[in-house]
Amino acid sequence: AALPLDEPGAVAEPGGDVGGRRRRQLRVELLGDRLRLTRDREGGEDLSALFRALAGVDGVRWIRPLYLYPEKRLRSAMKVMAELPQVVPYLDMPIQHASNDVLKRMKRGHTSKLLTSLLNDARRLIPGVFLRTTVIVGHPGETVDDFESLLAFVNEVRFEHLGTFRYSPEDGTASVWDGTVHWGQEA
Repeated sequence: AALPLDEPGAVAEPGGDVGGRRRRQLRVELLGDRLRLTRDREGGEDLSALFRALAGVDGVRWIRPLYLYPEKRLRSAMKVMAELPQVVPYLDMPIQHASNDVLKRMKRGHTSKLLTSLLNDARRLIPGVFLRTTVIVGHPGETVDDFESLLAFVNEVRFEHLGTFRYSPEDGTASVWDGTVHWGQEA
């Protein structure tokens, strides 16, 4: 979405008009599930290139990426985020959990070590970065030790915003609850 900074909630009209006025200062919000499409499929563009291209568009004054997945390639994007004044120093990264066992059961494709490294890099590379995340508790097989490692992780990182959700089964997802509660047991 690209909207004028002075009109929160405005709806963009075809042809570049918003509320009858030409756009002068635009804000762009990029959703992470769509940004995964910017992978380097053919030796081509990535998230860093997308940030640079958007920053080069006349009138774009504010770019905020939302829901960026914790992947190694995010490091190069963080460097570009710090370089470009149009990119808001805001990192919304859905870590989901910090226990490697739970992350593996969730089929997340990242580890606690990668999360720690990326979040440390964000604090180091992006001055004044606002870190936001979401976590899921009560995932099938989560043990007390898993939960305590998650608590220790979020206390160490000190996110500016932390959203928490209880596990709930969803059709079409890899995680399926068999009804067994594993609290206090090894998974």
